[in-house]
Amino acid sequence: MLIVAAAFISTNAVAFSLVRDSAVLWSHLYYVAIWLSMLLLAHLVLRAFRPGRSPFFLPVFALATGWGLVLQDRLAPNFLARQTLWFTLATLAMLGVAVLPRTLQPLYRYRYLLLVGGLILLAFT
Repeated sequence: MLIVAAAFISTNAVAFSLVRDSAVLWSHLYYVAIWLSMLLLAHLVLRAFRPGRSPFFLPVFALATGWGLVLQDRLAPNFLARQTLWFTLATLAMLGVAVLPRTLQPLYRYRYLLLVGGLILLAFT
């Protein structure tokens, strides 16, 4: 499923580049290369540290973030570099949360604090 998501996003990015210009502009497709490399890193890290994980989470994450980057390139290309940076940081944070704690028991003590913090961050958006 991850390969299907990668093929779908890559094809759409190249197709959008062809629609925008008569030839593929590889200079603005850097975000697809970053997206693919971060997904490869995420797949390898999760396969090594969490072999019993859900097989559907990473492909859904890949499809949603990749499609978001393609639409960002289409609608507001001047924000694409910033969005790609945020995607990279979010992927690294996801991997940190998936790899670092061996158990989630210490987080249970702070569940309400984390809930309120998440709601405050959501309100900021």
